[in-house]
Amino acid sequence: MKNLYQTSIILIVLLVGLSFGVSAQVSMMPENLIGTDLRKAESDLRKAVESGQKSQTINLAEVLYFSGQFEEALKYYQQADSMNLLRNPQQRRNYTHVARMFNVASPYGVPTGYFDRDWTFEAEAQAFCGNSRNEDFAPFKWNNYLFITSSRERTRRVYDFSNKPFLNVVAFEGGCDPVNLPDFLPKNINSRYHDGPIAISADTSLVIITRNYTQPNESGYHNLYLEYFVREDGRWSKGTQFPFSRQAFSAQHPFFNDEEQTLYFASNMPGGLGGFDIYKSKWNGQRWESPENLGPEVNSAYDEVFPSFSPKGDLIYSTNHIESLGGLDLVMFRDGVRTLFPEPINSAFDDFALIFTDDKNGYFSSNRSGGAFGDNIYTFSIPEPLPVEHNFFAKVIDKETGLGINGALVAFSSFEKGISGSILTNASGEAYLFRSIPGFPTFSFDVSKPGYQTFEQKSDNYKLDGERYVYTFELGKEVEPAIVEIKPEAESGTIVLYFENDIPRATTGGPENIARYYETFNIFNRARNQYFQNSSSSREELEAFFNDLEKGMAELEKFAEFVLEELKAGNKFMIDMAAFASPLASHEYNARLSERRNQSVKNYFRNWKDGAMRSFIDDGSLHFLDKAYGDSQAPPSISEDPNERDKSVYSVRASRERRVVLFWKRVE
Repeated sequence: MKNLYQTSIILIVLLVGLSFGVSAQVSMMPENLIGTDLRKAESDLRKAVESGQKSQTINLAEVLYFSGQFEEALKYYQQADSMNLLRNPQQRRNYTHVARMFNVASPYGVPTGYFDRDWTFEAEAQAFCGNSRNEDFAPFKWNNYLFITSSRERTRRVYDFSNKPFLNVVAFEGGCDPVNLPDFLPKNINSRYHDGPIAISADTSLVIITRNYTQPNESGYHNLYLEYFVREDGRWSKGTQFPFSRQAFSAQHPFFNDEEQTLYFASNMPGGLGGFDIYKSKWNGQRWESPENLGPEVNSAYDEVFPSFSPKGDLIYSTNHIESLGGLDLVMFRDGVRTLFPEPINSAFDDFALIFTDDKNGYFSSNRSGGAFGDNIYTFSIPEPLPVEHNFFAKVIDKETGLGINGALVAFSSFEKGISGSILTNASGEAYLFRSIPGFPTFSFDVSKPGYQTFEQKSDNYKLDGERYVYTFELGKEVEPAIVEIKPEAESGTIVLYFENDIPRATTGGPENIARYYETFNIFNRARNQYFQNSSSSREELEAFFNDLEKGMAELEKFAEFVLEELKAGNKFMIDMAAFASPLASHEYNARLSERRNQSVKNYFRNWKDGAMRSFIDDGSLHFLDKAYGDSQAPPSISEDPNERDKSVYSVRASRERRVVLFWKRVE
């Protein structure tokens, strides 16, 4: 239930954020389940803000956002941000999403490459002819029947949160008008309260449906749970609660994968990565196995909901990640890569619950035309099959031996596509780069490894290796470490900078107070002896790493001298910065730490020679693109155990993850 999972977010805002009585509007009567009166909450919040309680500005923005008053919500988000009231990632995400609706910049909408945005295909989308004036969402196709979840039923009983009737499962059979639920379903699918979405196994022996608890839990919330029915010998069992549902959290949005005999669903149960995560539980015909979280490749600190599968077996789900186009967006997950569906399937509004009916057609849900509680069903068609995409890898080998080089840093960028990143090779000398259609634009590569000559090249020369496309780089041994010289005619280049653990620190007074890079470099350099005393890495590895630390600082100084002279001569430059962190902290913390590392480098340039570049930065002659990857690309072999500091802090492998890679280019 899309609107019900949003309710839990609003309730947290209201119950925690308000001290003047709005929480009293949360009724514990079954007739009013879960929700609170948004109209009353909005009214009380307006009065609070107008009376001088400016700290409530963010809560007013949140209520306006979730009630669909987006333009006014944007105004209050901007005010709240100016007062530093946006204190959690969800508030910053909501601000960023509503800003995108009106083509306004948000300071938090920083691209990191979390989604592969190069998947494009022609598609058509149009409203389903059976939509009502109320909510219609979560389509599910079973043979000739289309089942949806809808609040269209006429009744005096109204759900306070949406001011609409309670949700029911509604059926269509090839037309625009609903029909009676088919006889093959259990008789008591719809109840007095919220029912749906629904999932049905291909052989009609299993039905799973989302329902809500009629009694509140200890926190006063009426959460959601899954109920299932089993048919044996032509008779349905009574509805049974999914054994891993609890009143303390919600479980919802069932999808049964017949090929795997596995239930996929969304839940905010304890132990997840944040918000709602997607889980799976295998069915053996009699019982369910313990749910398994799909992990950080799918789930994030935000909400991942409404799982389903493509005809080729690729997982499809919706997320309101801060880097979606806005609100919930539809994602295809294939071979470890998250790819947003293109427009018109995704939009700046909520787009969710997509299901294919064949290779080219299907249904999805969106509130793009009706506000927060105006969800509708849309049909989509793809004139051609989904494009064939391939995985692109780097292979780094020793020029003399031909063997793969472990731990080589491969930095890659394409200013044409706005894509950049860096990654360390594995024991075989390989590293996964990206996923795309063959015929990708030229990339600039910078490949380095202590003890080898740095390899710089512009290339679109990849080779097919089975089903993989591979760029191969040969590195020759280096006699002495060398600083890369920058020639006056140089058009582009790459610099790698390293940071001490948990540096730079957060600070008050705005981003310009973040420590400049030469300060963070000195902090790291002074800690050198601690690394030699405490690291699990060899002395040879540590010496090579600290040589690279010094090399990066020297190259940064040379580049600053070079770019200042070029800026004075009227040239312009773009610097694409990709920041990373080792996994010794939460994903959210490491994302913010990466942002501070980017800011540290920017502050270095802003304050170079008493601000000699500041005017060029302010007028755009020197332009920065920030990407904060956090620990999202750190390999699982790096320890995240605070009790293993010899590995998680002091090892060379962990240290090389704490970096900012600068890709610079002279631009017109």
